[in-house]
Amino acid sequence: MIKKLVVMALAVGFVSCCIGLRAQEQQQVQEAFPKPKVKATGTPKQAIATQQTGDSIAEDDQATPEQINELMDVMRVEDQLDDLLNLVPMLFEAQQKNLMQSYEPQMARLSTAQKEQVNRLNKKYMDKAVEAYPTEEMMKQVTALYQKRLNNGDVESMINFYDSEAGQHLLDAQPEIMKVFLPAMTAELGKRLGALKADEKKEMDALLAGFKGAKK
Repeated sequence: MIKKLVVMALAVGFVSCCIGLRAQEQQQVQEAFPKPKVKATGTPKQAIATQQTGDSIAEDDQATPEQINELMDVMRVEDQLDDLLNLVPMLFEAQQKNLMQSYEPQMARLSTAQKEQVNRLNKKYMDKAVEAYPTEEMMKQVTALYQKRLNNGDVESMINFYDSEAGQHLLDAQPEIMKVFLPAMTAELGKRLGALKADEKKEMDALLAGFKGAKK
C-alpha cells in the first residue's frame, strides 16, 4: 500500500513535469519551423487513536522527522524512486516521437544539417526531462506526506517490521515478484481485452448491418 502511494505520487509529478517540458519543446520546434478519514494502527502501547476528516492527523500525534527518515531508509524508498526515474527517458522519448510526427511534412523538406539541429533540440529536452524531478526533491515531498498521515505509533511499528529480516526479505523479493507478475498480467490482460474487442466487433457489425435497410 505504501509503495503504491509512492508510485502514485511519482506518476502525478512526472506527468505534470512532462506536460510542461513538452509545451516548451513544442514552442521551440515551432520557432525552428516557420478528504478521507485517517485512523492510527500502531501497536496497542504505541498507537494514538485519531480520526479526523482533514488531510492530516493532529501535529502532536505525527511521527517525528527522525522517525520518518528512518522509515524511508529501512523501506529503501529512495532506491525505489531511483528505479522509477530510470523510466523517464523511455517515457519522454515516446512523447517526443508523438510530437515529431506532427512535423513530418516540415521534416521531409529539411537538409541534413537542419535535421541535426532538430536532433540536438530533442536531446536538449531529453536531458532536461532526466533532471526535471530529482530524487532529492521527491524524497522531501514524500516524507512530508508520510509525516502528516502517520502517527508515531504507526511509524514505529512499520520501522520494526521493515528493519526485521522478514521486512528486508519482502523488499528483496518484491522486484523479482513483479518481474514475473507484470509480464504475465500484461499478457493475460491483452488476451482478455482482445477477446472483448472481437466480441464488440461482431456486435457492431450486426448492429450496423441492421441499419442498412433503415430509413433516415
